[in-house]
Amino acid sequence: MKPKEWTNNPLKIKEKLPNLKTKTTRELIGTTTKNNLVEDGPICLLDVTDKNGVHVLKIKAGETLTLTLSLVSRLWQQKIRNITLFPKRCYAINLDNGGRYCLTDNGGCAFEKGLFPEWKRKNNFKAEANFSAFRWTETNTIRFECDCSVCSEEKCPEFDCEKRRNLRFKKYFYNNWSLNENDESSVGNENLANLTWLSRPSSLPVIMEVDDENKRKRRRKRRKV
Repeated sequence: MKPKEWTNNPLKIKEKLPNLKTKTTRELIGTTTKNNLVEDGPICLLDVTDKNGVHVLKIKAGETLTLTLSLVSRLWQQKIRNITLFPKRCYAINLDNGGRYCLTDNGGCAFEKGLFPEWKRKNNFKAEANFSAFRWTETNTIRFECDCSVCSEEKCPEFDCEKRRNLRFKKYFYNNWSLNENDESSVGNENLANLTWLSRPSSLPVIMEVDDENKRKRRRKRRKV
């Protein structure tokens, strides 16, 4: 089910930091090759900030946020050379029932631009997307999670995202398919061969928790009784 884009409820965002040994990859050391990228690859980190670039803990739905995906070395003094971050599938996950809504597809293209836009590359190691905070009506918690790949600077693929979306919607309307993450467009997929998946590509999850004003009011009424 698609999440609801607008609501009057305020939201709190918490960053859940799992054990880095199990959730991230090792640093990139030495010559950049496909093998050592898989085995010794850098780490992908996910962050949510407000319009001023400040990491947020509490926001209101409809507020403009920035989702940032960064590529970093585990040893911060170690530089990453000759590779570029390539965002792939990103999801908004309903933590109550495990439902996953695809925000960007396997080529890094926005699945539905009205809810989540195209990534904008800031540099070789960082990509950002500005969006309005949203939620599902039946849950108070959402987790954002992204997969990422890397490519060499001269071989990073380019996708016609508008064409990919148009073909996906044609499948949806003409074949009566449900619009989901598996309706992957074939446009440009031959370029995916130039990408290298990190051995543990998932970034750190960010949890958005709704602070439901109506629930607080009901709790206050029960205390008065």
